[in-house]
Amino acid sequence: MALPSPSKDFKKGQDRQDRLRRQDSQDQSFYPAHPAGEADPAHPVPLILQCTLADFSKKEYVESMSGFTQTYQHRVSELGVEALWEQTNVPPFNELIVSWNALRPLKGNYHLSVSVRCRGEWSEWLPYAQWGADGQKTFDSRHLKSRVCTYQDIVHLAEDQVGDAFRIKVESTRQANLERFDTLYACASDLKQFDILHPEELEAVRLPIESLYSQMTLKHPRHRDLCSPSSTCMAIDFLLKKRAANPVDFAAKVHDGTFDIFGNWVLNVAESYHRLFGRYDCRVERLPDFTTLHNYLKEGVPVVVSVKGPLPKAPFPFNLGHLFLVYGYDPIEQRIFCADPAHPSDSQTPTYYPLKDFLAAWARRKNLSYVFSLKK
Repeated sequence: MALPSPSKDFKKGQDRQDRLRRQDSQDQSFYPAHPAGEADPAHPVPLILQCTLADFSKKEYVESMSGFTQTYQHRVSELGVEALWEQTNVPPFNELIVSWNALRPLKGNYHLSVSVRCRGEWSEWLPYAQWGADGQKTFDSRHLKSRVCTYQDIVHLAEDQVGDAFRIKVESTRQANLERFDTLYACASDLKQFDILHPEELEAVRLPIESLYSQMTLKHPRHRDLCSPSSTCMAIDFLLKKRAANPVDFAAKVHDGTFDIFGNWVLNVAESYHRLFGRYDCRVERLPDFTTLHNYLKEGVPVVVSVKGPLPKAPFPFNLGHLFLVYGYDPIEQRIFCADPAHPSDSQTPTYYPLKDFLAAWARRKNLSYVFSLKK
């Protein structure tokens, strides 16, 4: 769905951002630090201002809606220290995953909180994530008698509860502001409605993935835990068209300080936007089916997926979950092509898995994916 026409506030914001870019064209600190070295001032980061808080209800739109899951988008235009997004009339959901696109603040942090409406009542504000110059973490937030809680990357609702609206609040702390904050995404799902949908006839597609990383070769004491950073860095390199990412450095920027993990979905996606210089929208979604994933491949964009359980030829059974990069599909042999960082060397990461087995393993994670879209 196309974005609405820019408002007067949007145009003023664009003019302001153009001035900022001109002022900072001699200042490399304006651009996010690049893992391969200096940032590229020839490609300024597009901080898109799409709506004002006062009229956001007219500017919101559903990015995608299908089956058991829906993804909503909100462009943040506030330039102060706090922004609020309220989305109503949402089909019943029992899970919410919030992603954000921002350049990491040079000072201070962004603090995200969520609230969900169940049975006509709003829950209390629950801390969801903190991300900024001081590091990053998510929360385990549970209140007595509450129908809602947050845990790592997910907002959970109690077993017998569904929500029909949500609110997300972004607060800047310790000298940070919203100049570097661009977009919020919310993936609202009713997991009870999930089902495996086998695709109809789809065309062959295979992206030329050249930059490969095996997590097993990384010089990191916990390299076995770095499937998400490794897979995401392969996607970043492909999108930037050069070998620019460093999975070990990336892992340090996605390490969840609360849970001591490197595979937090929303933290990996947030760092991706920063490393991609804001050229791509990045978000966590539960894709409705393989056809949707295939559509991204046809557009020239690989997809990072989460799987669980056995896969033929896989080096491990992935009983605790795993992530790899899908970059192709063969309809004749009925198999997907992927770069799986669990293999013992970089050159062995390109592999394939039977479509049927992949769909079953992906379904055990309810089609969880990291999605990238070229910013328009």
